Amino acid sequence: MKRNTLRIAAASALAAVTFGVATPMANAAPASAAPRAAAPVQGIGDAEGIKALERFAQAIQQLPKNLQNKNLNDPEVINALKGKLSTNSGSNGSVATRTNWLGCGVAAAKFAAENGIPVAKVARIVGKLGGYTKFAKYAWRYLKDGHVPPEAGEEFADFVMAVSGLGDLAAACA
Repeated sequence: MKRNTLRIAAASALAAVTFGVATPMANAAPASAAPRAAAPVQGIGDAEGIKALERFAQAIQQLPKNLQNKNLNDPEVINALKGKLSTNSGSNGSVATRTNWLGCGVAAAKFAAENGIPVAKVARIVGKLGGYTKFAKYAWRYLKDGHVPPEAGEEFADFVMAVSGLGDLAAACA
């Protein structure tokens, strides 16, 4: 910079401090940490969120063989997931429509459409973790705490950090 430019900048800064337009750094308020981002799954409890993610993982694993070779964003996969997640299966084998069947179906479709991940890869991750219950617990912990438990492994961490809409899916299907 030229000497003249530095003089102008210094004079401007001095004038701003003198006239109260700016304050010197010594009088500046101390910096505080940025506020933590709100959890994407507010309003539902742990049990409901885990149960919704269990249903999602179970629906992925139960997709027919011909859909296992497709991506999540394939229209056939989206329709199959919407169908599986919009109903509740009872312990006696009965099937009932979910209370929020439309919201859950829309969230499932949105999640699948936004994430072009192979179904077989998601099913493999669920299987490697030891089933859909562990998958759901690890995914819920990630959504609530913002970190992946070390025991979940690197492949799960890569998956859960790359996808979008998992929290919305849990909230809509809880």
